[in-house]
Amino acid sequence: MADNLDDDWWVESNNSSKSAEKVNEEKQPTSNKQKKRHDVTTGSGTGNELPVNKHKRRKITESLSLKPPKPSTFVDLHSELVNNYRGELTSIECNDLLTIPDDACLPINEDLQDLNIYLHRNIPTWRKEIIDHYKKRSPLMILISASAIRCVSLYKDLKEFRESPCKSAKLFAKHMKIEEQTTFLATNIIHLAFCTPHRLQSLLDNKSISLKRTRYIILDYNYRDIKSYRMIDIKQIRCALFEMLKVYFIPRSKKGKLQIALV
Repeated sequence: MADNLDDDWWVESNNSSKSAEKVNEEKQPTSNKQKKRHDVTTGSGTGNELPVNKHKRRKITESLSLKPPKPSTFVDLHSELVNNYRGELTSIECNDLLTIPDDACLPINEDLQDLNIYLHRNIPTWRKEIIDHYKKRSPLMILISASAIRCVSLYKDLKEFRESPCKSAKLFAKHMKIEEQTTFLATNIIHLAFCTPHRLQSLLDNKSISLKRTRYIILDYNYRDIKSYRMIDIKQIRCALFEMLKVYFIPRSKKGKLQIALV
């Protein structure tokens, strides 16, 4: 049977091609979405793709909170002293000038117990020594901390330990001028002094403070500030502290006249 050429056969063909184009147009956005999704996950492309997650480095404060460090010992202190003066002193001089005798080292506060308890436990004769102490310009005990704010905090924390008849003094830059502190020390008997390294070094250098009757040096050595820095982690403070240890504290400890504590 012959084909009926009267039918509009070309119309159907044309519609078929349009339908195919429409199908392709409908598929195109899907492929674009897939491409965009691929760009997001791989980080390629130039659109508003999401940032690629990277390994987040743990801060030192987070590490310390997870695993608190052990308190430093006198062995650690000696190592720090030797490293600080390496190149300036020979190994023989380091052993001679930077070594604190064992009998001059108070026990380490390993449990980081309350400072009132620690001092009462390791200096049981404190009350008697206060009564017998009469020398001006020479505090019986000197507590050294990194900053004025920390000194004030320790002053408040040691309220029990510094009960009467103990007389205390705050010796740091933000409290009084050095001339006023010099006058105060010359006219008052002080049992417990709270000091920062730089101010104490200045008072020792200008002879405003004498260590003649000083029996105890307490170093706030293991305390960490909000940035997790210890006293020796700050260069200027470390230099002042180590110089006082070398010039003033260690020589007197070798003579059996001074004891040192790391708290």
